[in-house]
Amino acid sequence: MNDPKQQHPAGRILRFWHQVEFFIPFDLEQQVMEAPDAEWAVRAWSVAALRRAERPLWTPCLPPGRELSGFDVYFGVFDKSILAEVTRQVLQASLTADETVEQDERAALEGLTCMAKLRIGPAGEPGLDDVSVSTAPWALGRIQRAGRLDALDFDAFQNGIEDLKESLLEFRRARPPAWAQVEGTGEPVQLPVPLSAQELLALQAIFEDWTGFAPGAGRDGVAAIVVRARSVEENPKKRQANAKAAAERNGGSRVATDDDDDDDAAGGADEIEVEILNSFFAKDIERAIASLERGTHSPALRAYLAPLPQEQRLDLYTAPGREAILAALAPARLPSAHWPGEPAHAMSLMQQFAINSLFERLESGGVFSVNGPPGTGKTTLLRDVFAELITRRARVLAGFARAGDAFADVVQVDFENEGRCAVARLRPELAGFEMVVASSNNAAVENLSRDLPKSKALGKTGKTPWRDAQGGAKAGYLRTVAHNIAARTAKGDYAKLDADDAPWGLVACALGRKRNRTDFAFRLAADAKRAEWPVKGFDPDVHQSIWTWREKYAGPGFAEARAAFAAADAAVAQRIALVDRYAAVCMRLRGRTCAVFCAEADERRARAAQARADAQAALAQLDDEQALCGRQLDSLREELRLVERTRPAWWLRWLRREREQAFQAEQADNLRLQREWLARRRAVEAAIADGRRSVQDAVAGDARAQRALAERAQEWETLQCERDALAGQFPQMNGPDGAAALEDPGWQIQGLWHDETVNALRSALFVAALALHEAWLAEVLQSGGRFGSNLVAVTRLLGGKKLLQRDHAQAIWQSLFMVVPVVSSTFASIATQFRDLGPDSLGWLFIDEAGQAVPQAAVGALWRARRAVVVGDPLQIEPVFTVPIKLIEALARTAQLPAGQPVEPHLASVQNLADEANALGARIEVDGTDQWIGSPLRVHRRCVDPMFTIANQIAYRGKMIYFDQHDPALRLPPSGSIDVGPSAWVDVGGAAQDKQAVPEQIELVCRAIVQLTLRTGELPALYVISPFRRIKEALARRLVNGAAWPAGSQPSPRVLREWCRTRIGTVHTFQGKEESMVWMVLGCDAATRGAAVWAAGKPNLFNVALTRAQHRFFLIGDARLWGGLPHFADASPALLPRIRPDVFLRRVGTGTVGAMDASAGTCVNG
Repeated sequence: MNDPKQQHPAGRILRFWHQVEFFIPFDLEQQVMEAPDAEWAVRAWSVAALRRAERPLWTPCLPPGRELSGFDVYFGVFDKSILAEVTRQVLQASLTADETVEQDERAALEGLTCMAKLRIGPAGEPGLDDVSVSTAPWALGRIQRAGRLDALDFDAFQNGIEDLKESLLEFRRARPPAWAQVEGTGEPVQLPVPLSAQELLALQAIFEDWTGFAPGAGRDGVAAIVVRARSVEENPKKRQANAKAAAERNGGSRVATDDDDDDDAAGGADEIEVEILNSFFAKDIERAIASLERGTHSPALRAYLAPLPQEQRLDLYTAPGREAILAALAPARLPSAHWPGEPAHAMSLMQQFAINSLFERLESGGVFSVNGPPGTGKTTLLRDVFAELITRRARVLAGFARAGDAFADVVQVDFENEGRCAVARLRPELAGFEMVVASSNNAAVENLSRDLPKSKALGKTGKTPWRDAQGGAKAGYLRTVAHNIAARTAKGDYAKLDADDAPWGLVACALGRKRNRTDFAFRLAADAKRAEWPVKGFDPDVHQSIWTWREKYAGPGFAEARAAFAAADAAVAQRIALVDRYAAVCMRLRGRTCAVFCAEADERRARAAQARADAQAALAQLDDEQALCGRQLDSLREELRLVERTRPAWWLRWLRREREQAFQAEQADNLRLQREWLARRRAVEAAIADGRRSVQDAVAGDARAQRALAERAQEWETLQCERDALAGQFPQMNGPDGAAALEDPGWQIQGLWHDETVNALRSALFVAALALHEAWLAEVLQSGGRFGSNLVAVTRLLGGKKLLQRDHAQAIWQSLFMVVPVVSSTFASIATQFRDLGPDSLGWLFIDEAGQAVPQAAVGALWRARRAVVVGDPLQIEPVFTVPIKLIEALARTAQLPAGQPVEPHLASVQNLADEANALGARIEVDGTDQWIGSPLRVHRRCVDPMFTIANQIAYRGKMIYFDQHDPALRLPPSGSIDVGPSAWVDVGGAAQDKQAVPEQIELVCRAIVQLTLRTGELPALYVISPFRRIKEALARRLVNGAAWPAGSQPSPRVLREWCRTRIGTVHTFQGKEESMVWMVLGCDAATRGAAVWAAGKPNLFNVALTRAQHRFFLIGDARLWGGLPHFADASPALLPRIRPDVFLRRVGTGTVGAMDASAGTCVNG
């Protein structure tokens, strides 16, 4: 199906993303050239240097304590900027000024990339069974030769890969084996046969021939090939074991290292497997396309690719939306579990709404998005969702009479080069609770999954009932196993963890890259109990593998834990029912008096009484009318008798004709009038019958209305008594007067129907759920329990062993989730971590920092998930893309994407697409454009003023609410932290050099950092942020220059470089981080004003910088240039006072300022 017009819209989107992935270059610069070990591990070779062979190829200078484990060789090195050059040549399209800055700052199109990577052994011996290639140079070569984009075709790429494999096989056949057998006086031994320089050049030629792309790198002393040495910590015993294993090998060598992020290649001795080096997502997009064509793609991915029509959306900022919020927050809809913490802490109103709604909306699958600006409690929200899902699974477990009833059957699972495992498959009812947290931000997912097990996740010592006075956790789940995993270091010993970091339970783990998976598998299955030598820090009572834990488990049995869970579950249900009744009573009364409560009933009674009076009056009038008719008829009859007496005798009637005629006329008139009054009387009589019925009805209605009024008054009295009776149990609980009141900050902050007892019981239920899981594990891990073999299979799978039957993978992964409910991964590792899982195989996917991720990044995770909760903020940092803008636009035109649905990586993020799929959200105005966002969180708990107010104005249109309006202490830096006084705009300009960098600003910031370091004795705990890469680079260069420091005061180069790496950067690098103080260096001058206009064009950059700062924020730049630009103009002198550079330096040097209002933080004298 190659014609885009004939494809399903979702298929066109997926194929477009797949084509974009072709052009994403591998980031050799960051991944290799700037790696922490690059100084000694990385060497670059030009073609000329290789031909001269002037240096040894495979003898790196290892630092002490490291031993060589192999090499990665990168071929066909060239600069990523060539992508833009080739695009410009082929498309004949130039960037606008704004697009130029956009591409320069958001697109990573500078630095080195390459064509291919080959992994070889420690002596330089090639196995040629671990080859990775970049699709980008192949795609460049393809369009360069054809001169058009439609030359790209995946079938052609696959055919090219087959040709490459054949070329590599020919190369392997033509050289000696990687290991050659040498006959000697004793036993024959094998010695490695390393690659020569000429062979490296030959391989380079093979890759260049495959791509059809020769950028010319390496011809004039520029690197063409980069070699990176891989090493592990030196371990003599391990080295002996490796040497013994190597001596027994007959073929090629492949050694996995600690920093290996890739999975082992699956090829055998006679085949070559070629992996994709540059794209983490291409394979999964291919799988999703195939699945779509088969009609089997998952509910989450289907929803993600299909925006909801406007008529199916409910704007939560409107009156109908507020009514829906009020209904959704009824206590009966509250999830039964709550993360352990401080019971007094209440979810904000929109936090609880999101939690309640996502469970209801995702019952059968799909996507639910949460718009979570910084500091609005996204992690707190997710914790409650995790707790509820674990508790729901415990409810299923509690339905089994015996622990073993959880299993359906047993399958025999085979791994390559490993023994068989008998895996007991779980019953279907226990599936669908798997939880995966994913993000493009590695720090975000690892921090979440590594923080959940820590004791500090249970609340602050002294404030939470779940920690003792020393900070120890009172709740626990596989605690000693969690401690074994958390405390084990890369060296193999055990670190001492403080009370906050000590684990309370193994509720989550960070997987993703291969090193994380293998480390976790090892630490889960092994402790130091049987080590051949003492292991530093090891405590057998604290650090236990899952097997040691099984042996020492002394907790309740399954039946006892099951009963305890059932009791806790019943207690929660009973209390929630009580709260729900109290809430219902309060909402019925809403603080109204009896008169107000009965007003409508009283009005109906008054109307009924009036209706009765009106009916009776109408009947009386009809009675009068009837009497009138009778009187008139009597009168007419009497008159007729008199008239008849005046009639002439019969004989005169002919003689006096006129008298007869007069008589007859008078008689006829009388009779006519009688008939009229008779008709009128009959009509009145009929009306009287109706009137009497109406009176009867009105009397009955009046009686009913009086009874209804009495009943309403009695209802008020009953409700009042019931409320008074319940109020003693809920002294602090109250409800709003109506949905409109939900806009009040008080309700937004404290939420509705908060009850500390309910929170405590819900937390206790969650803890009981974990205890039930733990008791279940203790039983099924015993001999004959059938689950032990499952964990063996888990450790093999996580350790990189290949399954021979992929359909067994789901049973193994489900076994892991029964032990560890939540696992995390970056999007980049999803395809390899879950490579054997298909669509709809994971119950729940949670995407964090979704506004940072390009839209195609989530395809693989969504494809495997039934339900997805997407959390992020589209007004924070936009995704970084690595393909030229004009190329993206051209590919989009070729793909004929659905109209009105931006899916291009420079225009949309994962958050944007998820928001469009969510029926519950809000329509906001962003710089004159309407934007639909998912269910919004509104209560902010991180930044004080002026950062909060400015961010609220520029990005959230005043919808955000600060969590505490009254406590001044919350607005000051914590005691002991560095402080240079209230936030301000340090007004300093100058002529820009190297694009946006202004030397005066660079010098000012460096001087301030040096002064702070000298004043405090250490490099300061602050962030220095800029919109532009050139400023970041200039700051780092200046700081590491010894001339910036007084003699003898400069920190060590290693420490200083690491500080610069983690503390100085572009706005993009600080997403998801926070610090007490932040400095934002703006740069630019009149000549480069266009770059400043670009940075100010959207609120995102300034918003992110502001919301990194908890207490102090300093803008450093030209106030005249920036102060009038959009969004920066909101940083008015009233909010961000202007100060001179010398005033700023004086503050930095002394830590004091002039007179100020300490509570508000407003500088008076600058």
